[in-house]
Amino acid sequence: MKELLQKAKSVDLFQKLGDSSYSHFKLEKAAEWYDKLFAMTADLEPVYYYRYAESLRFICENEKADAILEKLKTKGTVKKKV
Repeated sequence: MKELLQKAKSVDLFQKLGDSSYSHFKLEKAAEWYDKLFAMTADLEPVYYYRYAESLRFICENEKADAILEKLKTKGTVKKKV
């Protein structure tokens, strides 16, 4: 699996892996995937900021969760899909 991830690193991949872990209540794993996602880009929909922050809180990384939510606040307007 590691080799596949090295070759196929993409925003879409990390979103899907994070979302899958999050929806199955595997928040520790979700935090890992969202961490990789946010390392690639911060140009994400607000839901990813909230899911990442919630996952971080689950593993008691409250300061990092607060920082993620602060980034969302300073991000400004939210892009809407047409």
